[in-house]
Amino acid sequence: MQREYDIAEAEQQRLHDLGAEYNSLLNQSEIARNNFVQISKRMLEVNTEQRMESVPVHPLNSA
Repeated sequence: MQREYDIAEAEQQRLHDLGAEYNSLLNQSEIARNNFVQISKRMLEVNTEQRMESVPVHPLNSA
């Protein structure tokens, strides 16, 4: 009985440790995802600005 209790306690500790590691990895992945989204949005803005700057603009004829 004591042996089973010790095994269950060790398993509980192992799962607790894995949970902490999982939460840490989850947090890191969320940070990386948010960084990627921000960089992607900024690249889209820059590309749009560059395309708009490359459009030739001619002065209107006053006629």
